[in-house]
Amino acid sequence: MASSITDSPISIDDDASSQRSLLGKEQSASFDFVYENGRRYSSSKYSLIPTDETEEERLDLVHHLWGLLLRGELHRARLEGTGERGAEEQPFRVLDLGTGTGLWAMDFGDTYPHTQVTGMDLLEMEHDWVPPNVKFEVADYEEEWEFRHKFDYIHCRNLVGSVKDYAGLAERIYKNLVPGGVVEFQECHITGTYSEDATLHPASTIKQYSKYLAEAGEVLGQPMDVAPNLKSYLEGAGFIDVEVYEGRCPVGIWPRNKPQKELGSVAQEVLQTGVEAYGLAAFTRILGWDSERAKEFCEEVVREFNNRKVHKIYPIFVVTGRKKNETMMPRQAMNAGIVPIGNIGWNPTRNW
Repeated sequence: MASSITDSPISIDDDASSQRSLLGKEQSASFDFVYENGRRYSSSKYSLIPTDETEEERLDLVHHLWGLLLRGELHRARLEGTGERGAEEQPFRVLDLGTGTGLWAMDFGDTYPHTQVTGMDLLEMEHDWVPPNVKFEVADYEEEWEFRHKFDYIHCRNLVGSVKDYAGLAERIYKNLVPGGVVEFQECHITGTYSEDATLHPASTIKQYSKYLAEAGEVLGQPMDVAPNLKSYLEGAGFIDVEVYEGRCPVGIWPRNKPQKELGSVAQEVLQTGVEAYGLAAFTRILGWDSERAKEFCEEVVREFNNRKVHKIYPIFVVTGRKKNETMMPRQAMNAGIVPIGNIGWNPTRNW
């Protein structure tokens, strides 16, 4: 993302075309599936996000979107020790929770070949090629998980909608980090869509969609509006030096700034199936809507997301924290953990 993306309002390209841009794996199940509303889900009643091929394609596009948000970086935290270590030293170990299609884990392993990366999720994915320092484990991060070793860095991206107990998850992450280890959450505030120029009306279908998602999450006990509260969960688990980096993701090609326009174009493409991915099971299974009503409503929401006259923005949160290391002096701890990456263009607790 370009350095011109700041706290100032995103300028609008009045000449943008009204048409959205079009961007042109098989998995093995570790558990039973259920089919609802033409989509495939895991058999858990808490699984609101599909696990089918359409969702895999969306997740791959989401990975590209985060690459734009982070300007090509895979993480916001500076990670010391990712290079080659001596024979007597343990390798730098990374855990990617909710790895999905595994693209982040594979990219990290390819970028840092001297690290050992583990991707963990409910599904075992099949890949044509995996870096030799990357492996995948099938497990539920909502349950207790124990590895033979602890990790230097645990990465969590887009877990909203699949976590019931964030306090418990933060505690498990803390337990599975080495002293001085770093955690990073990268999340979109999916119920917090807004506009800077009042083009997104409070009674809009997008606002209604956000309201219904939040209601479904509350009924299920699986919060959808948790992104702004991640800092408190990390601090409650014992993490120190917790930093919150806030950003903005426009939706659509209405921004005048070229990097913002590209970001908005990809985000809009993600939402073509993303609205349904988060909404269908939530509205039918949790709120009791019939399938026809839920699908028609999701289609209406997508149409509004595709309207370039409505200047939609999603808040983005990246939250980092460090496990206390009693053997480190304060300066050593600072150098070991969450020092912002240079030239990234984000500011703690404020928009970039």
